[in-house]
Amino acid sequence: MTRSRPEILVLAFPLDPGPAETGRLTALLSPEESARAGKFRHSDDSRRFRVRRGRAREALGLLTDSDPGRLAFEVDAFGKPRLRDSNWRFSLSSSRELGLIALAESAEVGCDVEWRDPSFPFGDVAERFFSASERADLQAVGRAWRREGFFNGWTRKEAFAKARGLGFSLPFQNFDVSLRPDAPARLGAGCDGWTLLAFEPAPLYHAAVVGPAGAVFRVLEGLSGLRQRIRRATGLPLISTTTSSVRA
Repeated sequence: MTRSRPEILVLAFPLDPGPAETGRLTALLSPEESARAGKFRHSDDSRRFRVRRGRAREALGLLTDSDPGRLAFEVDAFGKPRLRDSNWRFSLSSSRELGLIALAESAEVGCDVEWRDPSFPFGDVAERFFSASERADLQAVGRAWRREGFFNGWTRKEAFAKARGLGFSLPFQNFDVSLRPDAPARLGAGCDGWTLLAFEPAPLYHAAVVGPAGAVFRVLEGLSGLRQRIRRATGLPLISTTTSSVRA
């Protein structure tokens, strides 16, 4: 599936697919992942972790034609996970009951998804992490739209930092993204060489994906959409599927 322009595949998926599906995904995890899942204080957090990692294994298994339960991962110096001995890169995020994964072959990628929490004290976070121009843009947004503007900015900044592979070690005040709800989504100063996709995968959720400049983004209908994409790329006949707004 290698192309001259990087193709970034994006999938959103629910984190509460039901007990049977959760159990099936849990069975794909490594002993280390299972041990991590067992350390969560709340059962819902453990379940979300298991589904998130299981879905990532499924997607990467499809793309590499591998048994998802036998995939091996490693973590770089900044904590970003990678699939061992593979050119496929991925970024994983979740918020509340929605997960998001972005995948690209031989290209770095970052993604973030956030639920627009009506009680989140976004002003303090913006003051600490947003650049001066972003803070000015946020103040210029009407009060009724300011929370939406914050989550636009935050998801885009975090996706960029993850694509760079630096996470929170990258000074968030040193680069700019757009955030106004009435303006196009874009990366600004300090983001040369990268491109952005911003969208709403479900009501009240903000999502952003960042990849190399010139990349083509494909938002797919979950794993069924990924299977169709693989079949198109390999010349296999397509199979019929049903669609929904967020599909596993």
